[in-house]
Amino acid sequence: MSVSSVTIVMRPDGGLIQGGGEVQALQTAAALERSGLRTDIFTPLTTEVGDVVHFIGCQETYADTIALLRSKGVPCVTSSIWHRPRSTFRVRCDRLIKRASGTYPRRHRDLFHASNLIFTPTEAVERRLEAFFELPRGRMFRVPNAGVSTDIMDSEPDAFRQAFGIEDDFILHVGMITARKNQLGLIRAMRGTGKRVIFLGRVMDEDYARLCRSEADDRMLFLDPLSHGSPLIGSAYAAARVVCIPSFLEDFLIAGIEAAMVGAKLVLSQNWYPEELYEDFALYPDAHSPSSIRAAVEQAWGQSHEPNRQRDWFAKRYTWETVTARLRQGYERAIES
Repeated sequence: MSVSSVTIVMRPDGGLIQGGGEVQALQTAAALERSGLRTDIFTPLTTEVGDVVHFIGCQETYADTIALLRSKGVPCVTSSIWHRPRSTFRVRCDRLIKRASGTYPRRHRDLFHASNLIFTPTEAVERRLEAFFELPRGRMFRVPNAGVSTDIMDSEPDAFRQAFGIEDDFILHVGMITARKNQLGLIRAMRGTGKRVIFLGRVMDEDYARLCRSEADDRMLFLDPLSHGSPLIGSAYAAARVVCIPSFLEDFLIAGIEAAMVGAKLVLSQNWYPEELYEDFALYPDAHSPSSIRAAVEQAWGQSHEPNRQRDWFAKRYTWETVTARLRQGYERAIES
């Protein structure tokens, strides 16, 4: 059965947060519209929904909404945006411990089990969803969390350098300033090396941001966030000698895909199993180890690079055209189920 309309559900305070999940929700809605699907954002005043309702992320508040929709026979899908950077054995142990202690996230489980399909970006995420929420793998459907416009591939470095007066080579970190993104680990890794490090992102944790600034040396620069979609973001990736985002926890990392599409050298981390998404186009240090991060940055800084091969590889997998085609397949499968 074909799908003609979709309703997107995002967290109710998403406009204040403006993190990766919110970017994903809004950009997904826009991309679906461009592909010919009528798309709207669910609000408290919504009285009618589309052929499929698509929940972005796993919020406790979604559990009641999906229960009501499913009681009316509305097909629903959920993009998980959930990951635990542990072995599947440890994840199963976590499930048992949390159940025994009364801290198990039952409403998250209710959301996933009520969904006709759960959209997942990687095998690693699927294994851990299965272990923690006891979800059948047959209900999971592989879809990248988001796409990237091919326009970013034409980014040039000069605009960013001129806008902020940057002349020397630099390492770039893009992401909300919060402990999960591990700016502090990068600061401790590169402090005293003499290399310029630029942090570009919204402050989400003021205490953490103050700690980062207190430990940074004079070669480290914190810039105000740029609006998503600003051409200066692509220009920043193009200007950077290395893009390093050594997060403790992600499940997709939109900024990493954007940087890869520009052709930037990438240093991520091994801690959230990103190799499925990035293969050999990134280095993967231990996010807990500043020395491991520093060694990876130094390696990326000096090694040869094939930006054209990298851009082509990511463009085949993560453009919005590819992602929306896969989303349509998932919506149709949800309707059929």
